[in-house]
Amino acid sequence: MNGTIADHADHEAITEALSLAEQAPRWTPTAWTWSVGDGKVRLSADPATREHREVLLGCGAALHHVRTALAALGHRTHVHRLPAPTEQLATVTLRAHEPRPAELALASVIPLRHDDRRRYSPRPVPAACLDRLALHAAREGAVLWVVQGPSQDVSRLALAEEPGLVLILGTDTDDRIARLRAGEAVSFVLLAATSLGLATCVLDAPLEVTGARAAVSGRLAGGRTPQLLIRLGWPPGPEQAAEAVPAG
Repeated sequence: MNGTIADHADHEAITEALSLAEQAPRWTPTAWTWSVGDGKVRLSADPATREHREVLLGCGAALHHVRTALAALGHRTHVHRLPAPTEQLATVTLRAHEPRPAELALASVIPLRHDDRRRYSPRPVPAACLDRLALHAAREGAVLWVVQGPSQDVSRLALAEEPGLVLILGTDTDDRIARLRAGEAVSFVLLAATSLGLATCVLDAPLEVTGARAAVSGRLAGGRTPQLLIRLGWPPGPEQAAEAVPAG
C-alpha cells in the first residue's frame, strides 16, 4: 500500500463497509443514504428530515461505522462534514494504509453490538474502562459523563435504579455538526464497550420527556447539550438472563 489517495477505491471493501454501517444504531426507520464515486463515499439524508436530531445522530453513527470498517479493510479516511455548498452530510476520502490491531479489533465487534435491555450484573465497571470510553467520546468531539447518585432526575428517567451505570453523552453546542459528531461518538463508545465485553443500551426516549433535556443540561459542566443516555454494565449471569428492562 503506497498511501496515496485512491482514485479507484477497493469496491469490495467499500461495499462491505457500507453493509456493516447498516448495523449502526438508528432512531428513525430510514436515516441515511450513500453514494460512491471518484474514490469518495458520500453520506446524505432525506431533505425532509435531515435537520432532525435523531436523523443526524443516526447518520453520525453510520458514518463512524463506515470509518471503522474501512480502516480495518485497509483504508484510512478523511471526513469533510457538511461540505458546502452541497446538501450532503459528509464526504469521506480514502487513503490506503495498513490496518492496526486496534482498528481490526474495533471493526470485529460491529456485528456483535446490540442494545442489551436485560438487567445487568451488579459487578462494578472499572474506572479505567470508563476513562477509556470518555477518551473515545472526546476524540469525536463529545463528552461522556457518568451519572452519580440515584436521586438525580436523569437517573430515574434512565432506570438507573437497575444494576449498571447511566452515561450522558453531550456536546458543547447543539447545531447540526454537533449532532452528527455526537452520533459518531456514541458509535465509538458502543463499539469500544462491546470490545471490552460490556453490555450497552442507548436510551433516547427519556431526553424527549418535556423538560428532561434542560434538566440534564444543567448538570453538565459548561452548559453542554445532552444528546443521548447510555446504560452500561456487565452482561447478566445465567440467573439474570431472562430479566429484561423496559425499553427507554
